[in-house]
Amino acid sequence: MIGLGIIAGGRVKQAPLSSLVILPTLFSITEVSLPTDRTLDGRDISSYLIDSNNQASIKTPLLFQVEQDLSESIDRAQAQQELTKVLSEKLAKFLQHIDAEGRFWHND
Repeated sequence: MIGLGIIAGGRVKQAPLSSLVILPTLFSITEVSLPTDRTLDGRDISSYLIDSNNQASIKTPLLFQVEQDLSESIDRAQAQQELTKVLSEKLAKFLQHIDAEGRFWHND
């Protein structure tokens, strides 16, 4: 079976993810092409699951202009550094608030 053994066992990754990532990720891991007759929401996170050094976007934020890039394939974080900084600061404050209340995932 294609994909068997690609994601190492015995590891736990705790991060909030959307169910929208499941289909694109499974297609990628199994080397199946995405359908071309429809648009799928979500993106492939196989690199996050396969590479134990790959960090979620809290440490390396991603920024997309969804109105112009529905597939979220063009990361604008480098070009929009000031906006990325402002949004990262807001996220940090939000995570502090969640930490005070408690949460079920951990930032690696």
